Amino acid sequence: MREQMSHILENFQVLQDVDTTDVPPTAHSLALTDVCRDDEVRPSLSQEEVLLNAPDAEDRQFRVKAVFEE
Repeated sequence: MREQMSHILENFQVLQDVDTTDVPPTAHSLALTDVCRDDEVRPSLSQEEVLLNAPDAEDRQFRVKAVFEE
């Protein structure tokens, strides 16, 4: 493990020797862009259409097994 640590520290020394005087400080090496699209209102399925695929529905809601122990 000592040999591996020495190798790691040698790599850091190489980085210390690099001239960065004309390089502005940055938080990221690449420019960041927002990859999320803008929210927009679009038509969606009605509650009845969604419940058509439900294995079990009751009172216009999905019916599922209880997850709490009594």
